[in-house]
Amino acid sequence: MAETNQPEYVPVDTPGLVDFLKQSITQILTNVLDSQTPAFLPNSEILGDIDYQTLQAVIRDLIRHQQELEPQLKANLEFIRGRECYTRDEIKDALAHYQKTLIFWQPKESKSKSKGSPESSVPQTTWEWLAILFFHIGLCHYRLGVLEPTQETVIHWKDAKQYFQQCLDICQEAGREDLVSKFINQQGEVLQHLSLWEDLQSLAQKALNLHITYGSESQLAQDYGFLAEAAMHNSKWAHASQLAELALAIQTQAQLEEADSQSSYAILVAESRQEFNQWQSTVKELEDALDKTDPKQELQIYLQILKALQKLYFDQDQYREAFRIYQKQRMIKYQYGMNSFIGIAPLSPQSIDQSAPATIALEIEDSGRLTDVNALLERVKDPQNKLTVLHGESGVGKTSLLQAGLIPILSQSSTEGLLEKPLVMVTVSNYRDWVKDLHRQLNRTSQAPELSGEGGDFSSVKDVENTIQKLTNENHLIVLIFDQFEEFFLGRNRSTRRMFYDFFEFCLQQDSLKVILSIRSDALHYLLECERSTNLDSINNDLLAKEIRYYLGNLQFSHARNLMEQLTHRTKFILDPELLDRVMMELWDEMDTVGPIALQILGYQLQKSGITTLDNYEKLGESPKRVLIKNFFDDLLKNCGRLNERTARLVLFLLTNENGTRVMKTRDELAVDLAAEANKLDLVLDILSEAGIVSVIHSLPFDHYQISHDYLAMVLRTQQGEMLITELEWQRERVQRKLSEEKPNSFIDRAIASFFRWMRAD
Repeated sequence: MAETNQPEYVPVDTPGLVDFLKQSITQILTNVLDSQTPAFLPNSEILGDIDYQTLQAVIRDLIRHQQELEPQLKANLEFIRGRECYTRDEIKDALAHYQKTLIFWQPKESKSKSKGSPESSVPQTTWEWLAILFFHIGLCHYRLGVLEPTQETVIHWKDAKQYFQQCLDICQEAGREDLVSKFINQQGEVLQHLSLWEDLQSLAQKALNLHITYGSESQLAQDYGFLAEAAMHNSKWAHASQLAELALAIQTQAQLEEADSQSSYAILVAESRQEFNQWQSTVKELEDALDKTDPKQELQIYLQILKALQKLYFDQDQYREAFRIYQKQRMIKYQYGMNSFIGIAPLSPQSIDQSAPATIALEIEDSGRLTDVNALLERVKDPQNKLTVLHGESGVGKTSLLQAGLIPILSQSSTEGLLEKPLVMVTVSNYRDWVKDLHRQLNRTSQAPELSGEGGDFSSVKDVENTIQKLTNENHLIVLIFDQFEEFFLGRNRSTRRMFYDFFEFCLQQDSLKVILSIRSDALHYLLECERSTNLDSINNDLLAKEIRYYLGNLQFSHARNLMEQLTHRTKFILDPELLDRVMMELWDEMDTVGPIALQILGYQLQKSGITTLDNYEKLGESPKRVLIKNFFDDLLKNCGRLNERTARLVLFLLTNENGTRVMKTRDELAVDLAAEANKLDLVLDILSEAGIVSVIHSLPFDHYQISHDYLAMVLRTQQGEMLITELEWQRERVQRKLSEEKPNSFIDRAIASFFRWMRAD
């Protein structure tokens, strides 16, 4: 060791020297193993000036007299000397001392294995020494990588990475998460030098969890700096900018004297903002180009712009916007005859030219449902018919029949003068504020003030009735369609339901007004309350009379086969007869019918997979149909983002019961069930509902969520598997334990919690 200006130490006796050496080593080891101290402090700072100078003199004296020490003490003395060399940047000498210590402490059975392989059987003292030795050796290699900018630099950093990881593994196995928290960020710095950005992101997320419980503001700031830099190198500019801003804010708020760190975070903020601004400019240019491109004239260019936009949004984790573009791509391909099948979305009227009136969807004609459309049209035309209750099981196509069949044929009939009176047609499917919605739509025709009532900010039932009266006085035919009417009854008390019943009674008393209620068959009993509560003389007080109800079932087998043939021929995606026969037989149910949704999903995935022959179909395995349906949902769920996909699967699982049937839950109920995954819920629900897998039921006082159709619930429950139940229970326990250990709120705690929820969304 270097000579000092202090008076030379004069030994009293050798046992006294050894005891002092042991005490000093214990004090240094205790400091290193204290999770609240910095990762490395020089011996002088740990011992203080007097004890440090004394220790130097003791070591000089022991060396001068060639004092023989017991092996353990001798090994530990080498550790102290290695720390001294490291402090003076004598790195290779430090490594030589550390290796001598390691020879003593490394268990013999592990020496033949990889360096420092942690063993659960080693005594506590041994693992403590191994952990700190590997950390100190890692520091030396890291320092060599900094000091020696040669071709050996990467080798040194790789060695540092290996030793740091061994230290972390030992501490983790020993249950010392506080020490993992203390040492982990040094590994992050190595990963930065090695440009291992995915590894850095994973490590930083783990470190963030640890430092919220065990760490300091400085460590938290560094965690967010790591995450920001990883996001930068993954071209996630929005994330990088916000993460860098948080790192800078934490460092500044804590008033730490680490100007270099603050400067690096400020550079990250500036750089990420610049890149994000460039990204936004690119997106704006593409959005503008999309607006100026007519898909009727330049379809391929239009689709290429959509594809580029979708990727740009997805790469920045803006999954809502990415999915909006994804859905637009699918619909454009379907509308322009590139895709044969629409999937799980309701059918739309046939219309490419927005200036031309929409016509009945070709699927309505090809599936044999034009008969149903004409029957409903005649009921609307019949002066004696006031009410039609369209009912059927979930997923049979009631909404599609109305949207893509009845509504366009009524509009066409009105345009061509085939109706006796001018038509006013309104469809309601959101019952949270059905009065306001109905009033707004009616006003588009009547030219009445859009809102009335006190303050002009709401509509009353009386407003709607007055508008209807005005329209009927002007000799209009009014058709009110209440789709998915079963949702009206959820969450409403008797008095709010009674308001609709009174309005319903008023409607049936009007000569030129027709009402169509579309409702699931298993919800027909809800109508009996209305029947008991109002005077319905106009329909003989019998809401469920046979002449009022119109039943819609699944497709007849022959109609379904014709639909499959017509759809595939229309887009030149032609299935071999053997494959068509096999597919239709697998879609055929015990009632000699075929479900429209199952047909659409299977057909869509067949086309996406390019399967046109029975041989290729059978190559998918024992159950090709199940594989294709699974792939259909997997593709949709990927739109939630890699880190949110599992949450989406959990949500779908939670919205079914053990019998494979649908259940309804509020957002808060789902959040409780999801526990640690709850922070991703809003994004997942938005995408699942936009995809049509989940329905949002706008009820009172809270919206409810439900799988869209019974068929989907059965399929999804089977796919997700019972193993998710165990995972959910584990997550709940983890969150409850974390909440019980949470620190008091401070500015930093609140900021971290807010950004932690945001960051973990993906």
